[in-house]
Amino acid sequence: MPRATQLPPDPSLPARLRINLDEHGWLVLPDVLDRRAVGAMREAFELAAAAQKEAGAREGGTRYVALDDASFGVAKGEPRVLEAAQTAKDLAAEAAS
Repeated sequence: MPRATQLPPDPSLPARLRINLDEHGWLVLPDVLDRRAVGAMREAFELAAAAQKEAGAREGGTRYVALDDASFGVAKGEPRVLEAAQTAKDLAAEAAS
C-alpha cells in the first residue's frame, strides 16, 4: 500500500510528480531535454559505465557515474530537475532516520 506523503507545495514540480517519485522512485519530466542533450547524456553514461566495467566493476544492477557539466549541465539548471533531486535527497534522509 502506498504511503501517505506530506510534500510541501512547489510550483516547479507538480505534486503528482513528487508523489510518483516518492512512491516509485522515478518520474518523467516532459520537455526538459531535447534529443541532442539526451544523446550526450546517454553517451557520457555509457562511456563511464564501460570504464567502470573495464576497471572490474560487476555488470548489471545500479550504476553510479559522475555527472559532468559537459553532458549533464543542461539538466542541472532546470528547476524541475533540481526540485526532483532535492525531493529524492529529502526522501532518502527521511528513510534513513
